Amino acid sequence: MFTALYFVLGTLLSILDPGGVDWIALAERIDPVEQTGPTAASVQLDLLPDPDSAARLADDLRARFADDPLGRDVFVDVVPGDAELPPSYRVGVGPFPSYAAAELARAQLEDAGFASFVRSADPSLGC
Repeated sequence: MFTALYFVLGTLLSILDPGGVDWIALAERIDPVEQTGPTAASVQLDLLPDPDSAARLADDLRARFADDPLGRDVFVDVVPGDAELPPSYRVGVGPFPSYAAAELARAQLEDAGFASFVRSADPSLGC
C-alpha cells in the first residue's frame, strides 16, 4: 500500500515540477512487498510490427547496457495476432523478482532515453 502511495505522490509532484522527482531514488527506497516471485514483473520498451526492428532495438539495448545489464536479460517475445492481423514483437527487459525492481530498471531506461513501462506478470494471462 505504501508503494502505491509513494508513486501516486511522486506522480502528482512530477506534474507540478517534472524534474522534481528522482524516480530512481524513490524506487530504491520502496520495499518490494506487493508481488514477489521468480517472474513478478518485466519492463516493456516497445511492441513492433516486424522482427528486424525488434531485434535492432534489443541489440541497441544490449550494447548500451553492456556494463550494467539492468540485472536481467533483454528479450523479444512474439505476440500472436488475430486471423486478420500479423504477429507483433514485444521488446523488454526482465524478468524481475518484484515490481519495485522492475520499476528501478524502468527508471534507469528512462534516464537513458528509452520510454518504457512495467508489466506485472499474470500467469493466468500468459504474460
